[in-house]
Amino acid sequence: MSAINYKTNGLLFLILISFFLTLFSVENHAEKKNYKLLKEKSFQVNPGMMLVLESDGGDVEVTTWDKNSVHVKIFGNSKAEKMFSFEFDSNEKRVYIQGKKHGRSIFNWFSSASLKYEITVPYNFNTQISTSGGDVNVLSLEGELSINTSGGDIYLKNSGGMLEARTSGGDIKLNYFDGEMKLATSGGDIDANHSTGNIEARTSGGDISLGIKSGKISARTSGGDISLSYKGKNKGIELYSSGGDINVKVPQNFSADTEIKSTGGDIILKFPGITLHKISNQYYTGKINSGTEPFILKTIGGDVLITGK
Repeated sequence: MSAINYKTNGLLFLILISFFLTLFSVENHAEKKNYKLLKEKSFQVNPGMMLVLESDGGDVEVTTWDKNSVHVKIFGNSKAEKMFSFEFDSNEKRVYIQGKKHGRSIFNWFSSASLKYEITVPYNFNTQISTSGGDVNVLSLEGELSINTSGGDIYLKNSGGMLEARTSGGDIKLNYFDGEMKLATSGGDIDANHSTGNIEARTSGGDISLGIKSGKISARTSGGDISLSYKGKNKGIELYSSGGDINVKVPQNFSADTEIKSTGGDIILKFPGITLHKISNQYYTGKINSGTEPFILKTIGGDVLITGK
């Protein structure tokens, strides 16, 4: 076959793929308005138990109440009703929910099946959520929280405990979280504000924005900016960016053992009374207010700005 035929066939294939993606996207948008209740289930529970949800797709919304029970509603369109089956189980340790998608052909993969879980649990309840293709929203929940989605955003508000959140293709956003936070995304931004506690944040392709009252902070991005507004005593701060700026605001009485490095950018200090040892225009070390906890800021390809507030 000639090179021209290869190129023609390749172009035709791309056009067909684009057509199917557009078709299924439009159909999916329309069918999302036609949700109906597919399953509903309730479980009596005790403190210390765990909710486990494993689904081959769908959005998840978790809310709380003051009852010792878990209530589950599963909504979906007509395609989801045909393509998904659901399993429920419970024992003295956990409530288990599984949503399984039947058929693994390419046409089923592109199907417009649309699904949503609405789950209500006690205020203090451990939670483990895994969905292959949807957003996860959690409101007012305390406990050990594990959230994993392959293709959506993660959002938590007014929650606390020990959180591990991971998404392969979306953003992570926290508002008013109190506890330990481990956050990772392969293709989105991380935004944690009005929060307290130790935090580890990693993104391969987005920005990191943190508003932390107090805690140990470690943040790393391979392709974005990092901004941090910090209010408490330094417990250790390490920020690394491979392709963006680092902008930090700390209290005037902030103390630290400091290392600042910018390869390819400027270092700007707007901190009255700060005295650091200037190794070069792009590398500073020294102590702020005789501090001993680390304050490490490093970027390749961006500027570093430190402001005392």
